[in-house]
Amino acid sequence: MNFFLAFTILFSSWQVFASGSAGSGAASASQGSSVKNLKKNRFEKFREKRRKAGTSLGKKRIDHSKIHKPWDEILKENITSINNGKSTELDYKNVDKKKLKNYTDTLLSFSKKEVSSWNKEDTLAYYFNLYNSLTVQFLLPHIGKIKSIRDLGSGVPFFSSPWKKKFFVLFGEKSHLDKIEHELVRADKKLFDYRLHFAFNCASVGCPALQNEAYKGAKLEKQLQMAEENFLLDRTRNRFNSDKGRAEISAIMKWYKSDFAKSFGSLENYLAEKSNYLTNSPKEQQILRAKEASIRFLKYDWKLNIKK
Repeated sequence: MNFFLAFTILFSSWQVFASGSAGSGAASASQGSSVKNLKKNRFEKFREKRRKAGTSLGKKRIDHSKIHKPWDEILKENITSINNGKSTELDYKNVDKKKLKNYTDTLLSFSKKEVSSWNKEDTLAYYFNLYNSLTVQFLLPHIGKIKSIRDLGSGVPFFSSPWKKKFFVLFGEKSHLDKIEHELVRADKKLFDYRLHFAFNCASVGCPALQNEAYKGAKLEKQLQMAEENFLLDRTRNRFNSDKGRAEISAIMKWYKSDFAKSFGSLENYLAEKSNYLTNSPKEQQILRAKEASIRFLKYDWKLNIKK
């Protein structure tokens, strides 16, 4: 009887121990799962942080300012400000062709996946610099032989034109300048900014000035604002005609009227918003703000923006 009692007590103790061990195991498994989820969440946050920083996971952070340094130096060495600093000329003959090619080759070496992993500002700066530097590279062999970039095409903008000529390889495909501006930037809702029309330079007098520095993601907002202001303040391309009571503006705003409307509701709204850049007269500014002014689009000057 004593033996049976001892056995019962021992068996009961074992059941309690086994039950406790099982519970402990379940708790450990639950804790393990929580730790795993915590690590996963931290990993996702880390990956998002890297994406916003302008690089992809597992890759060394890219120094964008270093990438664009050669183009920055070329511009600083060869750009001359004219028209009270509102427009510029480029000394094409003095451009270091080898340095320029090495730079464009570097930009063209990036994959679409890499470029897509950068933040918006670095991506836009990349496309602006790529387009502008390739345009200069495209023109260099013809300097002294042509008066306009259109001489290298059919003379009809946006159709069979220089901007449709495939002379470089981007993201593994033979590409043209229009692809950069219209397909990769204008058509991308995440990248679209109406001020892109003040950043892409078509190497013409009528075009917004080619800046004397490379575009950089870290200061892009300030650069785009300055490019827009300088263009609107250039009275050879945008002005208010007091005698006619009308706004006389660049043909760019006619060609891309929908882009300004996309951001401001209409081109008239845009001119109302920017009235202080088109005229110094409070009265004329009020006419623009009231949208009572008629609009005339000026003839575009396609002459090459070459240093005289």
